[in-house]
Amino acid sequence: MKINVIGVPLNLGCDREGVERAPNHLRERGLMKLIRGNGHRAFDLGNLYVPPVSEADKFARGNSMKYLDAIVEVNNNLAELVYDTLRGGAFPLVIGGDHSLGLGSALSGWTLMGISIPARRHPVVISTGCLLAH
Repeated sequence: MKINVIGVPLNLGCDREGVERAPNHLRERGLMKLIRGNGHRAFDLGNLYVPPVSEADKFARGNSMKYLDAIVEVNNNLAELVYDTLRGGAFPLVIGGDHSLGLGSALSGWTLMGISIPARRHPVVISTGCLLAH
């Protein structure tokens, strides 16, 4: 199977430093070797860009959704990359960050404009924790 590894170093949903380091940490610990060692063709697509935000922007768009603009931007980019991966016949393995990245993976399945993706092709999302709302 062809697997595209996509890193999302996002911690804006949980405000906890450290979870954004998970994609690189897993790579440094041999993730690609592990995938390839199990007979798959694996390609590391690197990390998505996460825009810098200030504490003052935390609740700029309401009092319950943290860093909404930045999280939406990252998830739109992730949805596009997962969509492109699926269209190219590969399996997306999304590694991150916190749970706020799950939306981008899910949205990619809803934006396929008539292309049917079997359940076994849905992206796998590895998240280290935390939720978007507080």
